[in-house]
Amino acid sequence: MAVKRTSIIGIFLLCMLVALSACGQAAAKLKPTATPAPPLPKGWNAVASPRVGEEGNLHDVTLIAANNAWAVGSYYGIDALQRTLVERWDGATWSVVASPNPSTLANELDAISGDSASDIWAVGQATNHNGQYFTSAPLIEHWNGSSWAVSPISASALGSGDHTLAGIAALSPANVWAVGETTTQAANGDRLQSPLVVHWDGSAWKTVANPAITGSYYSLLNAVTAITTNDVWAVGEAQDSYSGSLGSLIEHWNGSAWIVVQDNASGAPSTDDVGALTSVSADGPTDVWAVGSGLYPYTGGCGAGTNRVMEHWDGQSWSYVNYPIPATGQGFFDFNHIAVVGSNDVWAVGGVNTYSRNTTPTAEHWDGSQWSITSLPALATATGFASVAAKAGVVLTVGQMAISNGYGATVVGQWTGSQWTRMTSPSPGTLTNELKGLAAIGPKDVWAVGDSAAGTLSEHWNGAQWSVVPTPNKAVADNSLNAVAGTSASDVWAVGSGAGNGVIEHWDGSSWTVVPSSSAPLRGVAALSKIDAWAVGMGGALHWNGSAWAQSSGAPSPLLAVTAVSANDVWAVGGTPGQSCGGMQPAIIAHWNGTHWTSIPNLPQGILTSISAVNSSDVWAVGGQLIMHWDGKQWSQVTRPSGNAAGVCAVASNDVWVVSGEGGSTISVMHWDGHTWSSKSLKPLGQGDNTLNAVAAVSPSELWAVGSYSQYYGEHQALIERYIA
Repeated sequence: MAVKRTSIIGIFLLCMLVALSACGQAAAKLKPTATPAPPLPKGWNAVASPRVGEEGNLHDVTLIAANNAWAVGSYYGIDALQRTLVERWDGATWSVVASPNPSTLANELDAISGDSASDIWAVGQATNHNGQYFTSAPLIEHWNGSSWAVSPISASALGSGDHTLAGIAALSPANVWAVGETTTQAANGDRLQSPLVVHWDGSAWKTVANPAITGSYYSLLNAVTAITTNDVWAVGEAQDSYSGSLGSLIEHWNGSAWIVVQDNASGAPSTDDVGALTSVSADGPTDVWAVGSGLYPYTGGCGAGTNRVMEHWDGQSWSYVNYPIPATGQGFFDFNHIAVVGSNDVWAVGGVNTYSRNTTPTAEHWDGSQWSITSLPALATATGFASVAAKAGVVLTVGQMAISNGYGATVVGQWTGSQWTRMTSPSPGTLTNELKGLAAIGPKDVWAVGDSAAGTLSEHWNGAQWSVVPTPNKAVADNSLNAVAGTSASDVWAVGSGAGNGVIEHWDGSSWTVVPSSSAPLRGVAALSKIDAWAVGMGGALHWNGSAWAQSSGAPSPLLAVTAVSANDVWAVGGTPGQSCGGMQPAIIAHWNGTHWTSIPNLPQGILTSISAVNSSDVWAVGGQLIMHWDGKQWSQVTRPSGNAAGVCAVASNDVWVVSGEGGSTISVMHWDGHTWSSKSLKPLGQGDNTLNAVAAVSPSELWAVGSYSQYYGEHQALIERYIA
């Protein structure tokens, strides 16, 4: 019986094992399997670059009520496209409100006006590219209380030419005025500008006849204010020749026609040396104010008091008004905008520029008897305060911040009754930026450096995506990193410039720090070990010995790139720009043998910008129309496809890559297979300025190239390309 029992138990256990095995197989079938990652595309393909900083430009602001303000402008996305920017203030916070972008290239809103919370208008321009030229069309948008929509104006109503709108005034849902300019091509090739006036009658936009400005080479209108149906003012500027006198332009709508109104202080607008009028605002038919920028808008020194950029209409005539000039020394002073609340409550804003890209904002107040300068926070802005709005005790002003290398985030100021304070406002755009140097440490460790509007820029590839890694700025302005090289994940060098001096930064695996050095701007860097690195630039060469950077005597200049094969085998290249009477100079190639530098004689004319070595007897250098090769005995010029060469990466003797620095609407890469050159055009990302500056190899089957591109007017974004064999 015992034997039988054991057999029964054994059979039972066997059955259980079979059952469990079957369940396991079933579970395996039911368990979802991970979807394999799609294979990487072969060849060269653009890779998304990260957003860099915050950018946004607010051009105008209006107050509908004490707790309902609107501001408009534009911003740039990571695709380098310019988009409209609309922000709303609810009395506590600013937020972005979605707005249309009819152009696939560039859109901006420059002015806003509304007569109620559900009837607000904004105008500006939409720019397109027809394959040969940029063209501009008026952009008119309307808020109906729930959303913004484009309000079209027919091309037949506008006629030929490019058209933009800069100012708008809304009296009622059926009475809105907008002004700007029309640009046409003259028979002699000149681009002529004339004022543009359009009107909304409740159902459609129509152009309204505008008087010709006698003797004017060009003229335009910047702003408009509407008092009543038959009392509307528009201001702008006129110039009597291509390089002649700039004068203010003032026009008035009397209910039936627009007429040019003479400036009482200086005669005909077309010969008035006041300058451009940029804004107009009114409290009534006998209280109209206009401001702008003067022809000679200097502050301090012998130019004090000549900046006549504020005028007043008393119902009979226009006259100049005295106001205090900010005590900031010699510089340019402009008023950008004016807002009239009442006869004893007027605000004017602008800025002072002391010959730099930064403008210190200014704000002045009229109390019925005199103008006074108000207290402002220490801000560096793009153009000063761009616009001001005031109502029911609330005063707001808007603009854009200026930073190290350019322009950045939106700025909104609020008057507290005794001083201006900065409010928090969204900046949805990305700073203009460009990548100039590249180093591949490993498949998941690639560095790219360059600059942005905020200064130095470094980006890192971790194997999955690119991200911005903070870098310090050595100087106040003009900070840039031009090249990068490293020996490991915790030993990376980047070099560049700041305010005309050299900059060296080091990555230790956790952060970038500025390393003390004294040099002219630096353009190239190469690293052999933690105690052996080289940097080259406009002042020759520097060497790192593990503790300090020191000038290496005997190196020529200027040098733009360097590569190190070993401690006693270092090559550097460069060149001098052409002289006004001597033409292009010979390229520069220099060699360090461990003890001294030797310059290579009898080189062709040109500038070499990049160098890369396979080994001591296989070195390549490129720049512009030149490709040079070292075979261990001599340098020789290599014939290759046409195009400007900017960067080179020599992977092997039969595997050399060169990227293009064309800067146009096309980009290309060239490849040497050991026998011949081949060239391939890559798909451009922008309308222009597509440039690849550097190329580096992770392996023979994986390369990276970086540069920049733009869509419109030079706002650059990083261009990153990846090659998979």
